[in-house]
Formats: sequence, C-alpha cells, structure tokens
Amino acid sequence: MAAFFLAIIFRANRAAALIGSILTNTWISLLSFILAVKAGAWLFGVNWQAIKTTWGSLRANFSWGQLFEASFIKTLLPVAAGYIIIAALSAVLAYAVSLLTVSGVRRYARRNKKSMA
Repeated sequence: MAAFFLAIIFRANRAAALIGSILTNTWISLLSFILAVKAGAWLFGVNWQAIKTTWGSLRANFSWGQLFEASFIKTLLPVAAGYIIIAALSAVLAYAVSLLTVSGVRRYARRNKKSMA
C-alpha cells in the first residue's frame, strides 16, 4: 500500500507501483525462488533439488572468495537464468493484466458517459 500512496504523491503510475509491490512481496519471492530454480535447472538440464541444496549451503557459508569458485558459478547461472525467465513471464502477465484493467475501465467510463449524455 505504501507504493500506491507514494505513486499518488509523486504522480507516478499507480497500477505499476501496486503490481510491482505485489510481485516483489516476500511471500511471492519464496515462490519465485523455487520457480526460478526449477526453470534454470530445466534450462541447464540439471537436477533442481541439487541446485536448491547447493544454493542453501553456499548462502549459509558465504564468503567473498566463493564468488570465483566453479561450484558457485555452476549454481548461480541456473538460478540467475531462472530469475530472468520468471521476471520476463511476470512482466508479460503484469502487462496483460494492466492492459485489460485499463481498457475495461476506459470502456466502462465511455459507456457511462454516453448514457449520461
């Protein structure tokens, strides 16, 4: 809701602010992580559970030196690719929902304007 009110104050796109805040919600992020791991694993042809397990251990025992290790890169690439796929699909879905909503509201406004005239 904060994004919506800030969009009103700064005269930004309220629909984009609301949809963006819903898509980046913490609970949705947990779901999108699993979907990203599965999509990236499918794209790279590896087991998604192995990537998820490796990601969890890398995150728990993180050190800056790990960024250059092959195991980290082999885990990071499928996850990053999965997030790109999920982001693209989310963007297309958000665009479609926004387009349908805006066109529906405009159609409703035009009907009411004609009936009041």
